[in-house]
Amino acid sequence: MVKIGIYDRYLNTLGGGERYSCKMAEILSKINDFSVDLITDIYANLEDVSNRLNLDLSKVNLKIFPFISDDYTSEITSNYDIFINATYLSSLSAKAKYNIYLCYFPTPFNSDFKLIHKFLLIFFRLPALWLFKISDKMIKNSSYIEVKEGLYDLKRFILKRGSWSSGKIVLRVKSFSLKNLSFGKLSLGFKNPASSGLNEMNVTVGVFKEDRKAISVDKIKINKNNLIKLLNKNNINNINNNKNVNNDNEINYKNLTNKNPNYSYYEDFKTLNENNLIFEKKFKLKNDEKINLEIPLSAENNNLIIITSDTFIPSNVDNKIMDSRTLGVVLYDNSKISLFKKIILKILGFIPLFLITYPIKLKFLNTYNEIIAISEYTKYWIKKFWNKDSTILFPPVDIQNFYITEKEKIILSVGRFFPEHHNKKQLEMAKTFIELYKQYPEEMKNYQLILAGGLENKKIHNDYVEKIKEISKGFPIKIMTNISWQELLDIFAKTEIFWHAAGIGENENKHPEKFEHFGITTVEAMAAGCIPIVINKGGQKEIIKEGQNGFLFESLSELKEKTIMVIRNKKNLESIKQRAIEDSKLFSNEVFEKNLLEIINKAINLGFANSSKLNKFEK
Repeated sequence: MVKIGIYDRYLNTLGGGERYSCKMAEILSKINDFSVDLITDIYANLEDVSNRLNLDLSKVNLKIFPFISDDYTSEITSNYDIFINATYLSSLSAKAKYNIYLCYFPTPFNSDFKLIHKFLLIFFRLPALWLFKISDKMIKNSSYIEVKEGLYDLKRFILKRGSWSSGKIVLRVKSFSLKNLSFGKLSLGFKNPASSGLNEMNVTVGVFKEDRKAISVDKIKINKNNLIKLLNKNNINNINNNKNVNNDNEINYKNLTNKNPNYSYYEDFKTLNENNLIFEKKFKLKNDEKINLEIPLSAENNNLIIITSDTFIPSNVDNKIMDSRTLGVVLYDNSKISLFKKIILKILGFIPLFLITYPIKLKFLNTYNEIIAISEYTKYWIKKFWNKDSTILFPPVDIQNFYITEKEKIILSVGRFFPEHHNKKQLEMAKTFIELYKQYPEEMKNYQLILAGGLENKKIHNDYVEKIKEISKGFPIKIMTNISWQELLDIFAKTEIFWHAAGIGENENKHPEKFEHFGITTVEAMAAGCIPIVINKGGQKEIIKEGQNGFLFESLSELKEKTIMVIRNKKNLESIKQRAIEDSKLFSNEVFEKNLLEIINKAINLGFANSSKLNKFEK
């Protein structure tokens, strides 16, 4: 079995980089004898990730490992045959047998530093490193607790602070000694925060001995004698003809129960593992109530702790909140520690992470066997900034899923909403559209601008969107955040013109990181039969050929000129549209898969030259 770990710290942002890393995981997970883990530090539901990014991650495992220290995190990589660091601006050292660094762009690590950041780096870096080194030893001493799933912010839990759950938490307590736990009991805290809006929150805690006979609920081989109670309880019939039964006569039980509002994961797990149940507690938490619970464990076996609770969605409780996660009980680790450790953990929570992760001399790059660049643009700057060679692997684009309907008077731009780094310049595009609307009322009649993209629940990001909304009042500008993949496909299908302006107004020589490093959404627009009008900078130049499959602009005034030109002559631009559709195939999933497997095959041959690992793939 070849173990592959793909590290994407920002998995929950669901941007273009996340689709890249997750597509890698999808492809590799479907190969025989490959075990693939997606590693991140903030919990993300892989079903939601799959739906949002149009992927199948059913064979991918999620591993939550927060960045506590470089030593702590790099130790994790040593468990893998192949480790792929797909995290933007990561300085993590790697210790797998073969290590690959995926570089979207070699952005200088101090690109956004202000005077305060430089001051802290000079005077507080060494004390911060010392504290994190101490915490590393402390955390290793408590490594008998493994969070399998369900906690959004594992770092907060490790630092003895409360962490939101998804409503279903699975903890695995490995074999322990009485030195680890007080009288063989695990102390946990549970809270129903006031912000939940729930007058009462039902919580269930169960402890099960983990042995070879333990049965998972997520995917169960069909055995009507064993499953009949579960199937009847959840009103599931005709399983033999159900689409969730695969060729191996397995049933994706999780899919069958997803739409049942009365479904209880805990009750099903208990039914299948009732002989292993050693402790159960059901209780209600009033709003803003917190209780502590001493949970007995078996010293003879590993223990699985299943915790379920009522859930809520913050944006449904308060429409001013843009957090659409499903949240459940807040969980605390209340295990007893010394006053010294409490102080250390308390301080750690306030130390900015950049003090620890900032690489002084880029030594971390020496731990990687290969660097992957996502474009010629990125490859050029890797060589210039890092003096390293790299292999180009263009991002995958789902061109086969795009289709064309009757085109409407829509100008579309797609990209995440955020004001820093390489932001997509939605504010500038909104202003440009307004100018067009005022200057060319006849040509712009009935046209609308749609700005679509992901929005992370951060104040600075939300404020940026509100600023765009404010200037757009009274004009046909529509802002669509966190829409589904299908909604995006539908919009692309009827869009006439596509804009991309990331980097406009920036100096490419001084700040090359602020330009689009490739341009996935531009390729998507081409596949959907839109006419792209994009900035003549960054990776966009590798995709668009002026006047052949789209148009390039140097300034916002030129963007306006070329937009009006397209609107006035769209009947004569059919050949450009058809060329765009054809050229989009150069960046298809099939091309990406072929090139990725060549890289992985090389990694296996080089990384396991003296072992009996695979030399070729069987899908």
